[in-house]
Amino acid sequence: MAASPNIVLVHGAWADGSCWSAVIERLQADGYRVSAPQPPETSLADDVARVRQVLARQSGPTILAAHSYGGQVITSLGTDAPNVVGLAEVLEGAAVVVDVSNSPSFEDEAVMNFFTTSTTNLLAAEAAAGVRHHVALSVVGTERLAESGYMRAKLAQEKLIGSPAPRSSRSPSSSARA
Repeated sequence: MAASPNIVLVHGAWADGSCWSAVIERLQADGYRVSAPQPPETSLADDVARVRQVLARQSGPTILAAHSYGGQVITSLGTDAPNVVGLAEVLEGAAVVVDVSNSPSFEDEAVMNFFTTSTTNLLAAEAAAGVRHHVALSVVGTERLAESGYMRAKLAQEKLIGSPAPRSSRSPSSSARA
């Protein structure tokens, strides 16, 4: 990235934006524009809407970072956050990625789109960053519950992770069923 990206930090439940104070100070000292919005915490949909508002106000590329419940909020943005970039930069130096993402919707088409798109994007970013191993949390009995759109989507995610095409530039991947 040529110019420094914006950075939006989303906190977890039972916290507020001040939990990022030390991080914000360091990032601002390094020249980054940083926001730590206060989602209303009335519902996941309301929290996602608040983060979308903040993203809409950013000019230029933006990196999202979150902890705890904030991870669910930013994951729920799905693929409709065009100014969000930087996943490969965030993964730089990581040896392993543990993917515990989950779809914000359980509707058949939406859950399939979430898992196939987010997994494809994550695997590509990992390859660009040189990550050596990908571990994804899945569900015991996935293949036996084909009538469930959610389980079909988790199985599609497992197949993407296990397929050689996106993995060709580095070593193994795993799906851990729990």
